[in-house]
Amino acid sequence: MLGIEKYLSRIHKSMSSGEIFFFLLTCLLMVSACGKEDNTSIVDGDDDSTTQTSYMYLQENGLKMVSVSVLEDKYVYSLSVFKGGNNADFEANANICTWSEEELAAYNQSRGTSYVSLPSGLYIINPQTFAFTEEESSHKIDIELSPLKLIKLIEENNLEYVIPLRLESTDMEVSEKRQDLLLYISLDVPRIEFSAYNVNVVLSEATVDVQLDTKYNFKENGKLVPSAWDFNCMLTIPDNAQQLVDAFNASNESQYELMPENACNLGEVPLQYEVGDDSSSATLTINRSKLGLKYYLLPLKIQSDFDKVIGDSRICYITVIRTYKTWQAFDAFNKYLLDTNKFIYKSDTEQKAAVDRWGGAAAIWCQPTYWDMAMNAYKRAQKEGDLTREIEYKELCEKIFSGNKKHYVNFDFDDSNTNTGWFIYDDIQWWIITLARAYELFKVDEYLTLSEAAFSRVWYGSPRVKDTGSYADPSKDLGGGMFWQWQPIEYADPNKADHGKMSCINFPTVIAAMILYNNIPSERIADPSPLEFKNSANETVCRPAYHTKDFYLEKGKEIYDWGVKNLFDVNNGRVADSKHGGQNPDWKTHVYNQSTFIGASCLLYKVTNDQIYLSNAIKAADYVVNEMSKEYSLLPFETGAEQGIYTAIFAQYMDLLVNDCRQEKYRSFLERNIAIGWSNRDKVRDLCGGEAWVSVKEGSKLESYYASGIPALMLLFSQD
Repeated sequence: MLGIEKYLSRIHKSMSSGEIFFFLLTCLLMVSACGKEDNTSIVDGDDDSTTQTSYMYLQENGLKMVSVSVLEDKYVYSLSVFKGGNNADFEANANICTWSEEELAAYNQSRGTSYVSLPSGLYIINPQTFAFTEEESSHKIDIELSPLKLIKLIEENNLEYVIPLRLESTDMEVSEKRQDLLLYISLDVPRIEFSAYNVNVVLSEATVDVQLDTKYNFKENGKLVPSAWDFNCMLTIPDNAQQLVDAFNASNESQYELMPENACNLGEVPLQYEVGDDSSSATLTINRSKLGLKYYLLPLKIQSDFDKVIGDSRICYITVIRTYKTWQAFDAFNKYLLDTNKFIYKSDTEQKAAVDRWGGAAAIWCQPTYWDMAMNAYKRAQKEGDLTREIEYKELCEKIFSGNKKHYVNFDFDDSNTNTGWFIYDDIQWWIITLARAYELFKVDEYLTLSEAAFSRVWYGSPRVKDTGSYADPSKDLGGGMFWQWQPIEYADPNKADHGKMSCINFPTVIAAMILYNNIPSERIADPSPLEFKNSANETVCRPAYHTKDFYLEKGKEIYDWGVKNLFDVNNGRVADSKHGGQNPDWKTHVYNQSTFIGASCLLYKVTNDQIYLSNAIKAADYVVNEMSKEYSLLPFETGAEQGIYTAIFAQYMDLLVNDCRQEKYRSFLERNIAIGWSNRDKVRDLCGGEAWVSVKEGSKLESYYASGIPALMLLFSQD
């Protein structure tokens, strides 16, 4: 009895016959197979001879990889059966059989593999049964394969196939260590592969052509070679397309829908290869009219009907990222959130009118952003040559100005009434910016006059309020930058060096200064008759109604430099919320502070061409995209009073970075926000929410701050 049999004889009482079989098989294969190239040659005199006087064995055994080339009509693998032992002069019959599925399963379990038996109809064992004469020492066995028959099987199933062989004989002992051979089939076949597996499609026209590039992947002697044939392949939608979309959504936290087949011309898209080609392209045409206002995904695979080439086993995903309607979104925003009697915006959809700060009107500092949106709509209509909308939105801009002028005490910036007046520096600054922007667009002198008057009021203070202004004059040991203060008329608080200097006043000040610089004549002289008054610090103040061009540039640079030094992390691009005296900055980040820093940097870059400003803008934008937005790869949403407007502010200043400073790398991120936010809108009212990744419940209460973000982005970045 063999050594392993002696061991089993001692334990057979405690093991079932099945357990003994699998244990034996595992031990046998662990000895004979040690990887896909583990082939042990056996010669007479091996240690089997100490226990066996006569036996036979496979010279090739264990796990052997065989590389089968599709260029061959027939592939033959030859193996040898040898006699062994102390007495090899014997006659015996033998045969080559295959393993059972149970035996292969036991092997896979023991080795952690997932091999599958190649169907018997795809190979021939020749001869399968044979006989040794006394004089013969070996027999040659051929395993014949047809490569062409293997192609379709491997392409369709993408499995690891083996031919599991065993030497058996009823007449003579067979070496248990050398009776099994697994031929691992590696099919060397040309494969047509996608050049890219994720393709973003922008639906900017009624039909959009998408070029899909492929390559011919086949090596001879380790080197890529071109096609040896003329043939065609086809692009097809996999049968499990919906499951692929579901899996993609789960792994990417996305909300794609499977694109309908009738929206594209798949059946008309051949991939043509000719002799000598190593690549080919096909044009896929997508019909926008067949798609709804959703975010679509189309999985594609390559199918080859040519018997010597297989298609790519990997899937190419086509994402359709622009399926929204800008005018539809903006008109809906105005329909539900604009008080068309007063032409100021309401705080939310449940308000019947915008009465005042406490009764349905959106915050004073948010109203200019809504005016910005109307101006962007006008510019968009003008660019598109849509005269009807151009007239409509110009009229809307005029009405918004008139409505706000009437509501906010005729823009009397010295009126610090806490309901309808002006008592916080940054509130005024937001209006300064938008008034200057309106002058730049429409050249209405009143807009410029009001903007400059407001700038001086923030900078120097007010004769009525007696405040000391926002400017932290370094010559007065106030440290530079701009103070944020709450200054109602009943208590003017003189500036002190330890008062808060917030980003929300400092960088908007730079933006205002630079827009004014861009829009006043270089020959302008200083105001010869400034307003004089005593402030609460008993200082005599001279407040001009306007300034020279050089003043705005000088002060814009000054405040920016202070802001970079005290409120900006040059290493990672984050913008601090505030700084108080000699304390460390408060590094809590907000999208609107990142935004105004980007805007200030871009405006200075456009004027000076100094690359440091552009570099800073890019750092700040990268921080928003890579750090603040990483949870959903979408802009974060900040809860709290009026903070939903941050996305609309971000849109305004990313327009400068992307469109004016040509930083196109952010466009896909902005488009993703638009597409996801629009797809999750209230489908009845076409209103979007603040959290772009959350579906808006139909008819639910929506604040104008939240609802403004996606339409603001669309007006500046969509191309529908």
